[in-house]
Amino acid sequence: MFRSFRLNPEEVEALRVELLQLPAVTPILSESKLPALIAALGVQQEVGTVNDELARFIYDADSGEGIPKDVLQSELIEYHGYTGVRIWANGHTRLDLKLNGIRELLHPTFSFNPDGTIQQCVFFPESIAKIAKLQGVDLVLVREWAVNTVFGGFDRGKLFYETNTWELVQNDALRYSGLLENRQIAFLGTHDLSAHIADISRTAIDDLYLLGSETRKRFNRYFGRMKRPSIYSLVLPYAAGVLLDDLAQPRNYGSPGRQFVLEHVMDLLDRRTIDPSEPKLLARFPDSYEKLIQLARNTDFERVQREAPDLCRALVWEINQYAA
Repeated sequence: MFRSFRLNPEEVEALRVELLQLPAVTPILSESKLPALIAALGVQQEVGTVNDELARFIYDADSGEGIPKDVLQSELIEYHGYTGVRIWANGHTRLDLKLNGIRELLHPTFSFNPDGTIQQCVFFPESIAKIAKLQGVDLVLVREWAVNTVFGGFDRGKLFYETNTWELVQNDALRYSGLLENRQIAFLGTHDLSAHIADISRTAIDDLYLLGSETRKRFNRYFGRMKRPSIYSLVLPYAAGVLLDDLAQPRNYGSPGRQFVLEHVMDLLDRRTIDPSEPKLLARFPDSYEKLIQLARNTDFERVQREAPDLCRALVWEINQYAA
């Protein structure tokens, strides 16, 4: 049977210090057990909170109703040297997970009732990484992302993915395109588990490899040798990064709207409509940004085709208007 354990604040801080010694990107399936432990911690501490992106897929198998977040519990576990996370729902012993590909990631011995319903969700990051590897994907720990999220002063009552400014400044779009080019998916929490890892497809990963490779080259041409591009020049790449993240989610594979808007944004970079060498700051974030992202996610492709060019122009106009 597995063993439950808890990390005290001093042990969590020691993990953070160890993390800082790792390379920028480390496979979950590495000689060190640290990446798997951090991935498990990232999932465990989000369960039942406002940041829990797995919770909305957990249902009561008998009533068919969704499980309230406030009854979800979690703990870290260890089994034969492997670190994992156990998730259960107080008062519910027959669960259903309505998410394609997630049941295959559960530990078969510890998770299921004899009738095939789910008693509890037991995940081991290293086992999940081996399953993903069969689809041609390496699950990885991204050091800076883990520092900012798993070890970023986590508060169960607050949205901890409120990272727009941080991601913008760090130019994470360039990093993300490089991950896709290397056939890598980050594993840091419930978002990665439910949105990116469950239902991974080798065919889609092949397409994402090509998209990531081409996008990274275009980013590199845009930024050249600049180490610290101005904030003014990072809004468009940030939009591209969000769309890349969307396209790397199985439910959005091949989305024509997202691909169409991404190409329009990359074309703006290719034409250098915003000069990255300009040392400008933004007085406010452009309203057109969110409108463009939401349009890309619209299922009416004809509408996306019709409205995206004007919204792209509006976004460039706002960036220039708010720059100083």
